[in-house]
Amino acid sequence: MSHRIAHAAKTLFVLSVVAMPIAVGVAPLLAQQGQSQFVASQQITFEQRLLTGLRVKTPADAAYVNRVAAAVRAGQLPVALVDSSFFYARARAVRYDSRLVNNPVIYFRLALNARTQALGISF
Repeated sequence: MSHRIAHAAKTLFVLSVVAMPIAVGVAPLLAQQGQSQFVASQQITFEQRLLTGLRVKTPADAAYVNRVAAAVRAGQLPVALVDSSFFYARARAVRYDSRLVNNPVIYFRLALNARTQALGISF
């Protein structure tokens, strides 16, 4: 359990150190210089984060992630439940089965399905 917390804390720290200066400092600087290659409004969507972070490769997995994102937008699934399953899947794929290091989506599906079933949520 402490490894998961440490991994989540490390991820949040990296995001705060890397993403925040880019969003706050670089975008206005580029806008002032007239370079529109990076615009602050081009933020990654929740669905894109899931697709990229889970390293989705098959159309079936992409359809599942799209369904999850749609359920979050519709309010059927709590964001915290999806996020915690996302971080669990990424940690699990790296830690355990080296053959599946590039496929955390497998663990995401299993974890999210088990948790939604236990909570009585269908989407």
